[in-house]
Amino acid sequence: MAWYDNLFGTKAAPVSLPLDSPQLAQYLTSQNVAGQVVNKEQAMRLSTVYACVKILSETVSTLPCHLYRQVGDSKEMHSGAPLHDLMLRNPNEFMTAPEFYSYVMTCLLLQGNFFGYINRTQSGRVVEILPLQPENVMIRQDQQFNVIYEVQFDNGKRDVLDQNQILHIKGMTLDGVNGLSPIRYNSEALGSAIAARDYASNVFGNDATPRGILATDGMLSDEAYQNIRESWQASHQGVSNAHRIAILEQGLKFTPLSMSPADVQLLDSRKYSRTEICAMFRVPPHMVADLDRATFSNIEHQDLQFYKSTILPYLTSIEARLNKSLLGVNTQFFKFEVGGLLRSDLTTRVNSYKELIACGVMSPNEARERLDMNPRDGGDEFITQTNNLQFEGNEPEAEEQQQEDE
Repeated sequence: MAWYDNLFGTKAAPVSLPLDSPQLAQYLTSQNVAGQVVNKEQAMRLSTVYACVKILSETVSTLPCHLYRQVGDSKEMHSGAPLHDLMLRNPNEFMTAPEFYSYVMTCLLLQGNFFGYINRTQSGRVVEILPLQPENVMIRQDQQFNVIYEVQFDNGKRDVLDQNQILHIKGMTLDGVNGLSPIRYNSEALGSAIAARDYASNVFGNDATPRGILATDGMLSDEAYQNIRESWQASHQGVSNAHRIAILEQGLKFTPLSMSPADVQLLDSRKYSRTEICAMFRVPPHMVADLDRATFSNIEHQDLQFYKSTILPYLTSIEARLNKSLLGVNTQFFKFEVGGLLRSDLTTRVNSYKELIACGVMSPNEARERLDMNPRDGGDEFITQTNNLQFEGNEPEAEEQQQEDE
C-alpha cells in the first residue's frame, strides 16, 4: 500500500480550494432568507432528509451489480472477469459493494456528484476504485472539451487527473459537466424546515406555557430584575418543571399570553416541509412514515412508481458511467439486478411464474432460482403447451382434406 500513502498520505490536513474554483461557492456554508445555515450536515439533521437519503442509499446498496457480455443475440453473465468480482463484492480494500454504492448515492443526493479515483495497473487493468470527497474535486473543461479534475488530497497534495483516472457519476446538470447539489438548490425549503424545527423545539423546551408577563407596580433595580428572571426560569422553564405552583412576591403578577395549538405544534408548517422534502428526493411519503393519504390498495402501486421514477434513473446513470469509465469493450456492460426490488407477494409471484413456464418463456429451474430454491433434475427444459404450437405451411386438417379430394 505504499502507493496509497504517497497518493493520499497518512495524516489528514485542512482541505482548501482555489478562490477561482466554481465549487467554492457551492460548498461554502450559505444562509437563506429564513436565517438558517444550510449545508449537507445541517440538512441531514432534518429527520425527513435523513430518512429520504437513508431509504434511497440503502435501496441501491441492496441491488447486486453484475457484468454481462454479449454473445451473439444473447447475453451471459461474465462472472470470470476481474471487474465482475470488483464491482459485485469489493470495489476497494476497505469497502464492500453495498457500502460503496450507498456512499455513491449519498454523494449524489446531497452534493450532486460522486468522484472515485480509478487505480489501474501499468497495463491499464482496474484494480480498485477509491472514493473521493466531492468538495475536494474541482472540474474544468479545456478548449478541446476534455474534462479535467483538480483534486485536493488529504495530505495537502494537489493533482490534475483526466477522465481515465476519475469515475465521475453526476446527477442533474446545467452545463453537462457539474452535477447540481440538491441541498444548495433547495436551501430555502430546507432552511424553512430547519427554522420550524428549531422554533418547535424552543416552544416545547419551555413547556409551551411560561410565555407571559411578570408585572409589578413598583420599580425594580437591575439586581432585583436579574434575580427574579433567573429564579423564574430555574423554577418554571422546561418540561421537567411543568405544572409547578408559582410563588410570587413583591407584588409581582403573572399574565399569560395566549398561544394557539397551531403555534405550539406547528403541525401544518412542518407537514408541508416534509412533503416538500419528499418531493425534492422523489420519495413516496409513506416511506417516511407519512401515511395520511396512503391506503393498502395504493401503497404497492406507489412502490412500483418509486422504482420507475426514482430508483431507475439513478441505476441507469450509474451503469452508463461504469460502462464508459471502466470498460473498453463494447460487448460488455454492467447491469443491476432489480428482481428483488420488484418482488410482489408470494401468491402473485407463483402465479406469474406458472404462466411464464406454461408459455415457454421461463424454465422451471429459472423460476426456482427466483424463489431462492436449488435447481432440480430436468428443470432446465422449456415447456410449451400444444395449443400454442405453430405449424408451417398448411394445417394438418387441411392436408388430410386435400388428400381425400385427390
